[in-house]
Amino acid sequence: MEIRSGVGGSEAASFAMELFRMYENFVRYKGGRFEITNIVPCTEDGYREASAFITGKSLFGALRFESGVHRVQRVPKSDTMGRRHTSTVAILILPEPTELDIVIDAKDLKYEVFRASG
Repeated sequence: MEIRSGVGGSEAASFAMELFRMYENFVRYKGGRFEITNIVPCTEDGYREASAFITGKSLFGALRFESGVHRVQRVPKSDTMGRRHTSTVAILILPEPTELDIVIDAKDLKYEVFRASG
């Protein structure tokens, strides 16, 4: 799993940290293991990017549709006028690749060579 803050500055970084903690709590609640591999802080209360290695039974099936851009609209603590700000966070959830034995026969290869003309 990888989470990156997007548009919105420190508010997006704060949203990224909240989502990361939420997914961590969800994985632990489901009995999985949440191993943090990288955190790049942006502010004292936010992450520019964070990644983790998740293991557990059927957790990929529960989280695979979370990939994409998430948007939040809220009034930041620093705004005295009460204006809503929009912030985005990108989430990427990929399965760990398994090792495969691939055999390619020479008869299955086709080589083509082209040269520029004109």
